[in-house]
Amino acid sequence: MDFSFYANHRNWIPTLQQRAQNLLEPASKIFKTKIPVGLLKALLFIFLSTWLGTIAFDKTAKWCLETWHQEHRPGTEFWIHALRALKLDRVSDAKRLNTIFRSLRISVDTAPGAVWIDSERSHVVLFESDNQTVVFERKPQAGHTSRTMSVGWEPMGQGWPALEKTIEALKHIVKAGPILTHKAKPRDPREILY
Repeated sequence: MDFSFYANHRNWIPTLQQRAQNLLEPASKIFKTKIPVGLLKALLFIFLSTWLGTIAFDKTAKWCLETWHQEHRPGTEFWIHALRALKLDRVSDAKRLNTIFRSLRISVDTAPGAVWIDSERSHVVLFESDNQTVVFERKPQAGHTSRTMSVGWEPMGQGWPALEKTIEALKHIVKAGPILTHKAKPRDPREILY
């Protein structure tokens, strides 16, 4: 293809700046003034910088939240109280712990803060650190003495998101009610409370 025709007649090919002015002609007739190209460049710069700033803010906020979740995992005591409210107790019997660990797969994620729950929603395993693992188990109902182990285990994740997912998974099984750790003292009906 021969481009010499375009090279000889490049004067009549409008430049980008002239095209912008031609596009703004109707708007300038409405406002009775010409819109300077510098103003268009400034508006475009403001729009692009706002858009890029929003994207950068979203990515940074997500990164900060993930970092915070990794560095500030809920402690063991928090897990104990949260799961006790859902009628799961910490297992301390060595025989029972071995039975539960045997049902877990060997290739489970044992990173600090990893949480696994069985498919029957009766056992929760929390890997606190490399040498500390906490196991929670639901007590069998009255009349049921067998504690069968489920075959399947599901990962819940790590840290606070894992706690939220675990509580959400267990809420549907157990209707959580208020747990009283001590008996409330009877009150005198004539007592005035401030």
